[in-house]
Amino acid sequence: MSTDAEAAASSLAGTRDEMGWHMRTWAQLQSKRGKDKSYLYFFTRVPPTVEGRPSRGATHTVELSYTFNNLLPGTPWTEMDRKLADVMSSYWVNFAATGNPNGKGLPEWPEYKEKADQARVLGDTVSVGTGIQPAMLAFYDSYYKTERER
Repeated sequence: MSTDAEAAASSLAGTRDEMGWHMRTWAQLQSKRGKDKSYLYFFTRVPPTVEGRPSRGATHTVELSYTFNNLLPGTPWTEMDRKLADVMSSYWVNFAATGNPNGKGLPEWPEYKEKADQARVLGDTVSVGTGIQPAMLAFYDSYYKTERER
């Protein structure tokens, strides 16, 4: 890396991917238990920034404004942001009420299954996919396997 900005961006991406790996591992373990359903998501939307503040990208906790449908004034939110906040807050309300995020008018959020290894991707579009690059997941799988065997 040649600049502080590149180092900061790399650090944020590494944190995002490692946390995503941990959450995927948790979903795998829950799925193996078989008692409760698990629902995994990966947030990819880079929210708009207020002038003068640098973007941190789609980093840990940036999704909270969307989760609670609390898009605070002063940020140049777009229609895409408002729609994503509506969808996400509906998922969370449904999950809190029933243990299942799905509901009328929402894109189906599949239960996490290790064989499919997919998550609900919440970003510019709402889709199903891995969220994290498979090569990055494989890296953390290998790294933590080596650490456990030490």
